Amino acid sequence: MPKRILAIRLQALGDVVITLPYLRSLRRSLPGTDIDFLTRQEDGSIPRALALFRSVEQLGGGRSERRQLLSTPLRAPRLLAHRYDVVLDLQNNRVSRTIRRLAHPRAWAQFDRESPVPTKNSVLAAIIELNNVCE
Repeated sequence: MPKRILAIRLQALGDVVITLPYLRSLRRSLPGTDIDFLTRQEDGSIPRALALFRSVEQLGGGRSERRQLLSTPLRAPRLLAHRYDVVLDLQNNRVSRTIRRLAHPRAWAQFDRESPVPTKNSVLAAIIELNNVCE
């Protein structure tokens, strides 16, 4: 069972909110596991207000992928210090893949960006994949 999980969701606030019930279920299924959440700076208020995460990290750069990539190295020391066992990449873009690599997790699961199914189903599939990896 993983001790530390980092969940990443960097899109708009609505996309962040869609993921929260699934992450809550994940928390319930893995008692004793610390879950951190990484999102864009402007979308961190709701996740921060919940008692769901050990910490909520906020990435600068707004909606610009280039600026997000430029602010990513500032997060690297903190990500490495947390020693995540698993990264749950619910974004699966260039920025989140870079963050995932910087975190050096033992395992990871990612959102299927190419899937024709609704976002909530892709999020659920990534979390199910994570549970399979952790067994």
